[in-house]
Amino acid sequence: MPSLLSRLCIAGVVLLAACATDRPVNPDAPVRVTAKPVPLDSKDPARTEAGSLAYVGGVVLSSRDPRFGGLSGLRVRDDGWALAVSDNGNWVSFRIVEQDGRPTGIDRVSIAPLLDAQGRPPASKAAADAESVELTDDGVIVTMEVDHRFQVYPGVDPSRPETLRAAPRITSRPAFVADWPRDYGAEAFAAVDGDTDL
Repeated sequence: MPSLLSRLCIAGVVLLAACATDRPVNPDAPVRVTAKPVPLDSKDPARTEAGSLAYVGGVVLSSRDPRFGGLSGLRVRDDGWALAVSDNGNWVSFRIVEQDGRPTGIDRVSIAPLLDAQGRPPASKAAADAESVELTDDGVIVTMEVDHRFQVYPGVDPSRPETLRAAPRITSRPAFVADWPRDYGAEAFAAVDGDTDL
């Protein structure tokens, strides 16, 4: 089981991953991702401490799949499975791989579009810009920027790629988002004490 710190390390570096091609991609084809280890300090690769924190390890992830990258929100379960959302309106799910307690990469990567209430992929950047994701007992909550809203997807499970094709059960635009600037939305979101009332 991945340690909390290793999950935080890989969570940080995965947000930096970017794609390298614009070739068409079969949505059902396996997603190939490469991992490159990253030291805590490039000038002193042997360094493993930052104040009171111990650096377990990290990797930079890259892929030639044009859907991979631009990850904005990420949640990791205790079993090592992770679920992310991207600025381009995609789910990205994967399992963290470790060796000797250190993250070495990811495998079993799946990518699928965040569907709208009609079960369709985002039609525009404004509709697609996902910023954060939260796992709850009621479903997965995703916050969207530009067209500020919260979407609740029931039954989404990062270890079961077929569940990524669910349409949201709830799309909510609370009154407090009305005055938010276009590019300043809910960059992070957390359910407090299980309260997911939108």
